[in-house]
Amino acid sequence: MERYTPLFRLSYLAALVSGILLQTVQAQVMASVSEDTTDREVKTDHSTKQQEEYAFDPNLFKGSGLTPSMIERFNHADQVEAGMYKVDIYINGCFFERGNIRFEKDEQNKQGAVACLNADLIERAGILGDMDYRQQHKENAQVQLAQCLTLAQVATGSVSSFDFSNLRLDLTVPQSLMKNLPRGYVNPSELDVGTSIGFINYMGNYYYTESRLGNHLNNESAFLSLNGGINIGKWQYRQQSNLSMNDDHETTWQNIRSYVQRPIEQLQSQLTLGQLYTSGRFFSGLAFKGLNLATDERMRPESLRGYAPVIRGTAQSNAKVSVQQNGRDIYQITVAPGPFEITDLYPTNYNGNLTVVVTEADGSTHSTEIPYAAVPTSLREGISNYSFSAGKTDQNMGLNSYFADLNYEYGVNNLITLNSGLRIADDYQAMALGNVLGGRYGAIGSNITYSRAKLPTDNNDYVDGWMADLTYSKTLTPTQTTFSLASYRYSTSGYRDLNDVLGIRQAWQDGVVYTSSTYLQRSRFQVSMSQPLGRFGSFYVTGSTQDYRDGRDRDTSLQLGYNKNFGILSMNLTYTRQKIHTLNNGVLKEERFDNFGGLSINMPLGRSRNVMTPNLNANYNRSNDMDNYQVGVSGALDQDYSLSYNVGMNGMGNDQQTYNAGLYKRFSNIQLGLNTAYSDQYWQGSVNASGAMAVHSGGITLGQYVGDTFALIEAKDATGAKIVSAPTSKIDRFGYALLPSVSPYRYNTIALDPQGMSGDVELEGGEQRIAPYAGAAVKVKFKTRRGYSVLIQSRLADGKIIPMGADVLKDTGEVIGMVGQNGQVYVRVEQQQGQLTLRWGNDAGQSCKLPYQLDSQQLGQALIKLQATCTVGE
Repeated sequence: MERYTPLFRLSYLAALVSGILLQTVQAQVMASVSEDTTDREVKTDHSTKQQEEYAFDPNLFKGSGLTPSMIERFNHADQVEAGMYKVDIYINGCFFERGNIRFEKDEQNKQGAVACLNADLIERAGILGDMDYRQQHKENAQVQLAQCLTLAQVATGSVSSFDFSNLRLDLTVPQSLMKNLPRGYVNPSELDVGTSIGFINYMGNYYYTESRLGNHLNNESAFLSLNGGINIGKWQYRQQSNLSMNDDHETTWQNIRSYVQRPIEQLQSQLTLGQLYTSGRFFSGLAFKGLNLATDERMRPESLRGYAPVIRGTAQSNAKVSVQQNGRDIYQITVAPGPFEITDLYPTNYNGNLTVVVTEADGSTHSTEIPYAAVPTSLREGISNYSFSAGKTDQNMGLNSYFADLNYEYGVNNLITLNSGLRIADDYQAMALGNVLGGRYGAIGSNITYSRAKLPTDNNDYVDGWMADLTYSKTLTPTQTTFSLASYRYSTSGYRDLNDVLGIRQAWQDGVVYTSSTYLQRSRFQVSMSQPLGRFGSFYVTGSTQDYRDGRDRDTSLQLGYNKNFGILSMNLTYTRQKIHTLNNGVLKEERFDNFGGLSINMPLGRSRNVMTPNLNANYNRSNDMDNYQVGVSGALDQDYSLSYNVGMNGMGNDQQTYNAGLYKRFSNIQLGLNTAYSDQYWQGSVNASGAMAVHSGGITLGQYVGDTFALIEAKDATGAKIVSAPTSKIDRFGYALLPSVSPYRYNTIALDPQGMSGDVELEGGEQRIAPYAGAAVKVKFKTRRGYSVLIQSRLADGKIIPMGADVLKDTGEVIGMVGQNGQVYVRVEQQQGQLTLRWGNDAGQSCKLPYQLDSQQLGQALIKLQATCTVGE
């Protein structure tokens, strides 16, 4: 039973404040009349002063009706009465869950009630406990489940504290007595498959333009993109399609993709069936119809995703281990004496070696350096990934073929990752082998791929060949120069990619010459480098070049960039040079150099930097011999950024100027946008809308565009309440709202903000935690209590005041509040008339009946004030 409401906590706090004021008066009175009290003040030790404890002397409250036990409750504000409470549980400062916790009398220490923990909660919380607890639990698990265990009994040195005003239970446990779970670990038993639901996202745009040159020609078009699905258990159906209308009002429906998926948690994998795409990990990406079974890295704890080295060492005492990168701490843990191993380091973008500092209990330190360099195919030690695809290709260009792909990767240790791939299709085979070698000189990935294909020639000959691929990543720590990716690829004349083979076969049937950016490619080199310059900004360069075996000239691209902040102003300079050419039936059609240069400036138009501060954007670009400039201002018109705008102007080198403006509004169930542009030659206008609709057991709910994994919030009668993480999403009049996105396979805390709710409705707890499967739509239910907020000024029949701290009970016996100062009773009642019981002791004459009746004219008030007499003995 949840004993106290959030509003009651306010009255309780008010009672404590009044108690502190009374205590101040008490201290002054007792200083002059009580020698014992004076002695206590003189002898108060330092620890008591630090805790700022206070106490009420029962002698000062004689005749007030307060019993000694009630006064004792105020002398220990951190203590609670025995009973069941719904509390928020935090472990080592992190929210764990919200649940019912039973508090029982602490007979041993005589300190009120303490929290009872059972073995199930201890297990789910990851509390390992000390040796005595583990042995006892192993020998008699069934008894442990039923017992009331205090945290001190489970884990020596642990502390349990309860914040009564916030109904928050904090459990602080030494790290050595917690299970060695990786950071971000989610208990599989807490994964939520979600509710059965159907949903659809829509994104529509209508575009209209009209000429102003005298002919008054106009053009209009419309486009509607739809994607959605149906969830039933772990099976999830997804579909993507669009509807378009051209200037002649002709409509075209296009089905883009449809598939079914479900998680296979035993394999940490995802199974997908339907219209799919291969990953493109080692071979070219393919559209196909079939199935895919692959490792889903999202099922791993966040600290085990991506690449990071395993760190091993030895501590001589209870030591602090810190991991630093570029002089900053990125990880810290306390370890016991002996060997230690750190396996849950978060990836840090392959940027700089790691320094491991071990600080012993006596203050001495020793450190080691761990090389940290990786490429995208690097894996942690002991981690493996796989992907299997099979089906029939679904290419827009080229003949289709049945095929199968199998990829496998394995992290051998911190230095070596092995990978392999196999692709088989009609008259086509390819195999890839490779590895990643990481060390202090960077990470080098190498792959060798062999292909054998039958081509449609006069002799139907087979051709075979090799492709070698090298990648490199390294950060030079002294200068912080980062080569985020540098790669070189070389192909022999006989190597063929499956996409090209299928295209060649189709071209042979059609009697045309086939060409593509990868067909008969000899070599390709690309590099990306960034260099921070401290207070002088940062610089980056990217480039690529490739050549071919069919007479085409080399394609080359180079891009330079520079960024610098000048106070509130940020500046970005870019320059791009490209050499490109096009072919028509194998004949060179055009070859040219393109040059692009640009300058962009961004700055807020004001000293404050909140979302409502307008932002100035200015851009200048030069392409070959053409100049283009843009100037605009954008910002928000409210704190939630639900209403935003932009206005601007852009011009071309021929002095043609265009003025544009846009206004965008995010409602709780739809997002709308209006855009317009005007120049001497044309006028343009457009409107767009996006949102989502979900069909579930409670009806139909509209909301903003949702991701693949989202939440359906249910809070009956809480119309107008906002979702804290998505403030533009509000509970509708039916008691539902859509939370557009939640993260799969990790804990998500969802909270409601009651601001905007009706005054006669109260939330019973405003925070919950979920951990959804990928693709799930989790239904999160918040309980509400509807009633009238009433403040009753109570008196006994003889005019005496009801003792402060007396319990307030409903006719069902449920405690719903406590009497405040001067006999004031704050409650939320559901009926217009009724009777409450006030109880300040267990003896006869220490309770009374308090009737109330609300007039119909008072019902619309946020707080109804009444006066009533409480009758003893009825």
